[in-house]
Formats: sequence, structure tokens, C-alpha cells
Amino acid sequence: MTAEIAVLNRNAVALAADSAVTLQLPEGPKIYQANKLFTLSKFRPVGIMIYGSADFMGIPWETIIKRYRAKLGIRGFQTIQDYAKDFLAFIETHKTFFPKERQNSSCYELTQVWLHRLKVRLRKTVELSIKTTGPVSEQTVRQMFRDIVREDIAHLRKHKPLPRFSKVSTGTLLRKYRKAIRQAIKDGLQNLVGAVSMNRLEEGCALAILRDLYWYGESGIVIAGFGDGEFCPSLCCHTLDSILGGRLRVLENREKRSRISSIGTSASVIAFAQSEMVSLFMNGIDDDYADYVTAFAARSFVEGYPDTISSILDKYLNKTQKDAVLEKVREIGKQLSSKLNQNVQQYARFMHSDPIVEIVNHLP
Repeated sequence: MTAEIAVLNRNAVALAADSAVTLQLPEGPKIYQANKLFTLSKFRPVGIMIYGSADFMGIPWETIIKRYRAKLGIRGFQTIQDYAKDFLAFIETHKTFFPKERQNSSCYELTQVWLHRLKVRLRKTVELSIKTTGPVSEQTVRQMFRDIVREDIAHLRKHKPLPRFSKVSTGTLLRKYRKAIRQAIKDGLQNLVGAVSMNRLEEGCALAILRDLYWYGESGIVIAGFGDGEFCPSLCCHTLDSILGGRLRVLENREKRSRISSIGTSASVIAFAQSEMVSLFMNGIDDDYADYVTAFAARSFVEGYPDTISSILDKYLNKTQKDAVLEKVREIGKQLSSKLNQNVQQYARFMHSDPIVEIVNHLP
């Protein structure tokens, strides 16, 4: 479990993290103690915090950051966003750290991630079919797999491509990594190879790599501090997992972006990775418990209560009248459920998170 937090006001930014990190090793992930907080510059007030995997494509983040810091030297940038762009560009173009052979391995691993998800879906589908209708033939299983592949490819097409891959087609990616992708398909599917055409599977693998849906051994990086042109601190956060064809698979988490100003946002408290404890502290209620209560209330308003009064209405109304009343009751139930959810969120904000942020705003 990794817990990290950033606290910002107009005077400063504070980053805090636990020391548990995960390394992706051949025998599986290993958890150990390591530093997650670093200065990104020796000469500027800019820091970086890591969560998720402690290495990037086999290179420890600490090593990458130290090399970048040495390269950066006394240079500075106007904004924290500019620092992030330069740091990501440093990673993307570092051929010594991330040679073509390592990029091929990353392609193989990402392909395996997508294939594994397909097999998990297939197993659940088969188990459900056995429970409901009995034994399933091999031919039926193969048809189920074809349907799952078709559905997932359609789902992938609806997702946006990763920013640095927006102009890369599936054909371009396959021309470069077809060998690695085909090997991953053979190793990953085994007896299922042939259930779906190789061209179709290759297309799905390429889409899974190009889109922003699937990740493998990903890391989160948080860069915060003061740019040379910023009088108040700001923060940005990115998720990244590999480099393919000299392009970085990276996506900014815009919901975590924060920029403190003299006329707008004056303070901010942001959680990263495992955010349950921070959320409980900020909102005064556990997220899972809040979700359960609102979901239960929604079911009660929209389904439970109408079903309960349905038999009573039979004594007084004909079917057409009863259906009209129940439809109106369900509509009112939806409105009440939505209002309850809004009120819970407002209460948490007004009674808990807003006062905390206000305190942070006045911290020296």
C-alpha cells in the first residue's frame, strides 16, 4: 500500500509519502523500502514524488532523476508544467537507459496484459454459462472468445489514443513490433490461437498499446514547486509505463493538476495512489461506505419502495393507472436519490474539506 499527499498554499508546497515501493521483477512484484521524494533541481524549489512502480523499464527512478538533475544543472523553467515536459522528454530520448531491445520487451509485456484480460473475461463467461446452462463445448468456448475479442476491440476504439501516439496507426506499430506481438499471442493464448484470426488479434494488441486504457507496471510522477515565472506553487501528475518506438506511453492526470494563485485557488490538499485515508480525513466519511449508502438509498427509492406499494395499488387501481403511478414514483425516487447524493457531498465539503483547506490556506 502506497499513500502520498501534496499540500499547497500560496507560500509553499509540501509533499509526503510512505517508504513502501514495488519493483517489477521477472519472478513477480517485490515490495521493499525506498525513497520516493527527490529534488528535481539542486538550484530551484522543485520536487518530484514517485508512486506505483519504483522503476521505469527496469531502471530505478532514483537513478533516472539523479541523471536528469545533473543534466538540468542551473537551468530553470517558467512553470512547473515546463519542468514536467522537459523531464518527460529526457526520459523519452534516453537511448542508453531504454534501448530498442528493452522497448521490444515492453511491447511483449503490454500485449500480454491485454491477452490476460481477455482470458479472465473468457473464464468468467464460461463459469457463468456452466452454472446457468451446464457443460460448454470447445466450439462454444471459442465462439465466446471471438465475441469477447470483438467487443473489446470495439471498446478500445472508443478510447482516445495516448497523446504521443495520436498520429501512430495500428499498421505503423505492427510493422515495427509484429514479431514481439505475435510471440506474445502464441505464448499467451496457446490453445486459443486460431479461435480468432491472427490479423484480428494483432489489431487488438496494437490498439491496446496505443490507447489510454491498459497499463503495465506503471508509475505515477508528481512534480511540484515554483517555476521561475510562478509566484505561487503549482503541481502536475503523470502516469507512464514504457517507451515504444521512441515514444513515451504517458498520460497527465488533469484532475490532480493544481495551480495556486492570488485571486483563484488559495490552497489544495491532493492524495495520490492509495487515497482512502486522506479521503476519510478530508470528507469525514469512508468513500466505500458513502458509495454503499447512496447506492442502497437509490435502490430503495427507485426499486424497493415502488415494488412494495405495487401489490397495495392492485386493490385500488387498474393496470394502466398503477403503471402510471409507479412510473411517477420511480421518477421521484431518482430525484430523491440524486438529491441525497448531492447533499452528502455538500455536507462533506462544507463541514470537513472546506475548513481543512481554509486552515491550510493560512499556514505559514
